[in-house]
Amino acid sequence: MKLVKSFIATVVCGVIAFSIPVHAAKEGTEKAKPAAAASQAEKDTDCHAMAKVFDTTICREQLNLGEFDKKRAEGPNGKADPRQIAQVTAALRNAIWQNALIHKFGDAAAPPTMEEVDTFRKGFDQTMDSSYEADKKTVDFIQSLLDKYSYTPNNEQKLRQLLDITQASLKLYSERQQHTQTMPKEYQFVVDTAERAIARNMLTTWKDDKILYNTYHGQLALLPGSVVPIDAYREFLKYIKDEGKLTILDPQYANVMEDLEKQVSQKHDSLPASDDIAAKYFTTPDWQFTLANSSSRFNELKAHLESIPNLGPKPGAQVDESELIGKQSHPGSALPAPAAGSPNQNQDGKDSAKP
Repeated sequence: MKLVKSFIATVVCGVIAFSIPVHAAKEGTEKAKPAAAASQAEKDTDCHAMAKVFDTTICREQLNLGEFDKKRAEGPNGKADPRQIAQVTAALRNAIWQNALIHKFGDAAAPPTMEEVDTFRKGFDQTMDSSYEADKKTVDFIQSLLDKYSYTPNNEQKLRQLLDITQASLKLYSERQQHTQTMPKEYQFVVDTAERAIARNMLTTWKDDKILYNTYHGQLALLPGSVVPIDAYREFLKYIKDEGKLTILDPQYANVMEDLEKQVSQKHDSLPASDDIAAKYFTTPDWQFTLANSSSRFNELKAHLESIPNLGPKPGAQVDESELIGKQSHPGSALPAPAAGSPNQNQDGKDSAKP
């Protein structure tokens, strides 16, 4: 449970990555053309055939690659630009995945509506606000620890790294709020469009993953930026290859599914299907935000930071005795230091008692 809470908290703080697969659908529109439409497009237009799955030919022209693809940028020695290859690979993998989803699940694989996206965004924004408040408490607490105590170089570095990361998160949030309030309306529209795209992609991923999880069940894996039904992905990929007769027609992209295959075959931190979080994750798309907004989030982090061994108070630091018990690398007595000339001191006035 602790692992999942910290993981999802990281996700909603802005580290949002879509490892497999990347979605690019518009609300209330088709995510991928059905077989008949794609086949007709192939006949009616020039089609650079990239792949074929479930008798659907996927053309490069259908991948919505934009101006970047039209320029066909090239790198040294006339070879294709690696950035372009990566962009086309991701778009082609997504098109294959979406065609397969529509073929198997039909209308159940419909993209999110505008209302669903708006609700999802509201939950996300509330989480960002809550995370900001938790981050402010975290910064103050870490700074107080560094002001009061001495640490080994390794432990101090860890604390300072967390402090830097959390301060950067606060800065990004503050700048976003400031820019949102002061930027011209035309720029606000651009930002709003970009944020809608992020929310739409997150929601599309969640909806598709829910369908796959409810169909194939199995393990939920924790990957950077997402909770993924990894066993369901593995089974669906097998379905695409075996029943979909997946054929890659452009040899330059023969390994288009290779990254996905590697990810589903690797060992990941996972949750059993019977776990409470696994049971709730697919109830509503914003349930993960409810988890991240838990009031215990800061308290759990505080307890973890307090458990890091220290080397004792810094000279002149005001530290309550209760804070010292059991929290030093070599915990000392909770009693005050012995007075000069006491039985515990040697002739030099130094404490002879062993720690």
